Amino acid sequence: MDEIHRDSVCLIRTVSSAVEHLVYIEGVTGSNPVPSTMIFMNYYAYILQSLKDNKYYFGVTNNLERRLKEHNSRFSKSTKSQRPFMLVYSEKFVNIKDAYKREKYFKSLKSRKFIKNIIDNSNLPG
Repeated sequence: MDEIHRDSVCLIRTVSSAVEHLVYIEGVTGSNPVPSTMIFMNYYAYILQSLKDNKYYFGVTNNLERRLKEHNSRFSKSTKSQRPFMLVYSEKFVNIKDAYKREKYFKSLKSRKFIKNIIDNSNLPG
């Protein structure tokens, strides 16, 4: 496959993936819903660290700020005993499937050394 064709295929896949995650807010006129506005959704795979026991927690969300507040409040039963948390790493995706794949990868890392390496090489302040 020549370079131009390969770039075109890559662009088509990227656009296809992005279009898959456009959310339509529909204005209904008669029996035909008409898209009036399109909102582009971003998804994040993230790593939180407990300030209580230094353990890591991995997740996916479309709103990092809200999700961190939920983890640090009583809304998240699974992490309630490890509060408070701080966000130590996140990656942005346009496709939720890719975000979940990355979360699964994070969870597959058995060594804190590998997780720490990902965090240390990120652009997040901290």
